[in-house]
Amino acid sequence: MGKRGMKGLFVTLPLALVLAGCFSDQKQQLAQCELDAQLAHQKLSEPENLQYEYISMCMAAHGYEDNIRNKKCGHLPNIFEDFWRNPYCYAPTTIFGKWVFRLETSEEDE
Repeated sequence: MGKRGMKGLFVTLPLALVLAGCFSDQKQQLAQCELDAQLAHQKLSEPENLQYEYISMCMAAHGYEDNIRNKKCGHLPNIFEDFWRNPYCYAPTTIFGKWVFRLETSEEDE
C-alpha cells in the first residue's frame, strides 16, 4: 500500500468508527425505545408482548436487529422474558457496526 493508501486509511478508519457509533449509543437507543413503548402503551394497558414488538421495530428503525445468540443476552429458558430489554440482545445491522459491536463487547469480557 502506497503513501496515498495509508493516508486514506488513517482518515477513513477514524471517521468510520465515529459514524458506526458505539455500544453506549446502543444502550441509549434501547432505553429511548423502551420509554417510547411504555408511553405509547401506558394508556391502552396492553400486554408486554406489544411493547416488545414496539421496541423491536424501534430498534430496527434505528439500525439494530435482534441478536439472541450473544452470550450476554441471557440463558434459556428465561431468555424470552426480558431479552428485549437487554442491549446485548441487539446488534447493529451494518457489517462495520457489527464489527465494532463485537470489538467493544469482547473487551468487556477481559
